[in-house]
Amino acid sequence: MTMSVPTAIAGPPPGGKFYSVELESLRGLAAIAVVLAHASAIFSVDGISAYWGMPLGSQSPATLTLSLIGALFNPGTAVVFFFVLSGYVLTRSLADDPLPFGTYLIRRAFRLFPPMWASILLMSALLAAGGAPADRTIFSDWFNAVFSAGISLRDVAENLVLAGFKANPVTWTMYVEAIGSLFIPFSLFISKRFGGSRFGKACRYALLLVLFVLSMATFPSLSLSYVVCFQVGAMLAQDRSLVIARHQGIVILAAVAAMVCERLFIPSERWSLLVNIAVSAAVMLAILGRAETCFLRHKVMRFIGLVSYSLYLFHVPVIYAVGMAAAALGLRGQGVWPSLGLLTIVTVLSLGLAAVTHRLIEAPARRAGRRLRAGGSGITQCRQIQYEGGGTAGS
Repeated sequence: MTMSVPTAIAGPPPGGKFYSVELESLRGLAAIAVVLAHASAIFSVDGISAYWGMPLGSQSPATLTLSLIGALFNPGTAVVFFFVLSGYVLTRSLADDPLPFGTYLIRRAFRLFPPMWASILLMSALLAAGGAPADRTIFSDWFNAVFSAGISLRDVAENLVLAGFKANPVTWTMYVEAIGSLFIPFSLFISKRFGGSRFGKACRYALLLVLFVLSMATFPSLSLSYVVCFQVGAMLAQDRSLVIARHQGIVILAAVAAMVCERLFIPSERWSLLVNIAVSAAVMLAILGRAETCFLRHKVMRFIGLVSYSLYLFHVPVIYAVGMAAAALGLRGQGVWPSLGLLTIVTVLSLGLAAVTHRLIEAPARRAGRRLRAGGSGITQCRQIQYEGGGTAGS
């Protein structure tokens, strides 16, 4: 099983009509899961450079511990959850507060791209200054693959326009977010134009079936493989009767168990995608049904949810800097404690950097996007999209 590099999701401003503290905090928890999974895979552990792909019975106690941590904080589930949540919040936004398409695109662009560009430039500068590791054998296969040598100005330029992802590999999810952002207005149009109030649900399910067939046929194409997640989110937003109002705790526990099993025992990426979509939808419906989620309202969880998009984008530069510094100090991955120590350091530093970049880049870019108006009559008075989502923004 490969180490996936999931999406971050940009957070909504508080106070929207369908703003959910629990969903925002859950998005933050998903972002933390991404950080933990990646930060635990900096070094080879006990001489094993890709422990997550080995059978559990063949692993050392240290790698088995890290594998279980990676299963409990499943980054693959986090990816899918970001996309499903983006489909949900974008659909709610456009259905409840319709915006001209041009204004919608401008706001999405300002929501997604300025923080992404900043993360790409920072990562490129670090790679140019630090270069590739001198001794690659001490690092994991994932670390060596992500922080490859020989990055060029062309690589940076391609990454800035999402034609490549070599400078900051996690930005592949921004490509999916851009496609998903274009898809949601189309999904709403199809549902209303050809379905109406009577056949809207049937039309939405038909569109989901078409997308599912196409996604399975083209898997793992980024253009289609994950768009089905956005449609699932759109259906959850439009079919309020799906909300789970009873036995939410049992549903969440079952979803967590399925998430862990997916990480440990399902090698097929196609089946993993289906399991993670089901897990994401079940958790969202349970949370929306007012599950026992008091911890999601804690101020720490709310802070993590607020900065989750920046946390996702900027945790990779932190991992590179910490990994290179640890190697220079002679730290090696023998036993579980060095990995857990680096995991803690990366998490704390990533949260600190995310708080700064959210304040200096992400929040100002969002405000600028809301101030801008698309050309044309009647647009200057359009209402703000509440809870804009963000995927991996994403996201």
